[in-house]
Amino acid sequence: MNRGFFAVLAFVLGLAAAFAPTPVLAKEGLIKIRVCNNSNDVALVAISYIPVGESRFYNRGWFPYEPGECAILVETDNATFYGYADADGTDRYWGGDHSLCVEYPGPYNFYTGTSGYCETWQDVREFVVMKAKEPGVFTWNLNP
Repeated sequence: MNRGFFAVLAFVLGLAAAFAPTPVLAKEGLIKIRVCNNSNDVALVAISYIPVGESRFYNRGWFPYEPGECAILVETDNATFYGYADADGTDRYWGGDHSLCVEYPGPYNFYTGTSGYCETWQDVREFVVMKAKEPGVFTWNLNP
């Protein structure tokens, strides 16, 4: 093979690297997902995240947060995660537009399946998509 071939190959590989998608992993350290319940109701929180050192999304719920309470919910080394919360005893909720499975009454813990469908005993809720820009504490505020 000649030098021209290797020069073209190096150029193409350089372009591929330049336009490759950015990794979703945190660049350094862990992301601590903190929830602050700024409402006047008890909030029941559900989370979907990739546990540290793993590669599949893990779904957990329902964690009670008292009015005014702030606490670390989970840790991850993946910059993308999803959250949903119900105000206990009311129709109020904090959600978004990403459909995920939950289980009532809870607590629940399960890995996201490969089928894309919820099991018959699960319900669908619309989760908030959250993305941390850097390692450290990421705070999700449940505002009234």
